[in-house]
Amino acid sequence: MTSLYKSFGMTFSADDHFHAIVGSVASPFNSLARISWGYAADRFTFKTALVSLCFITSALLLSYDLTMLMGQPGFFIWVCLQFGCAGGMYSLFPSGTAR
Repeated sequence: MTSLYKSFGMTFSADDHFHAIVGSVASPFNSLARISWGYAADRFTFKTALVSLCFITSALLLSYDLTMLMGQPGFFIWVCLQFGCAGGMYSLFPSGTAR
């Protein structure tokens, strides 16, 4: 979803400048989430962190259409959270496959 946020957002908001800003601001969420989710896996357990990540990702994806009703602020928040979940997957899966 991190590569399609702009295509989806352009269906209800044609402001290309806004979508460029959303992508630029959401990218640090990806990198910070890698550290945060890695810490969560160390602090709790890998399974707990992964189940939480899957639950949050599923909730965000299932409610993605609601961002059309929330406008640009809601879309901005959803994209930042989605980037955070994508970063979490890249930090949790390597440790899970190593076990």
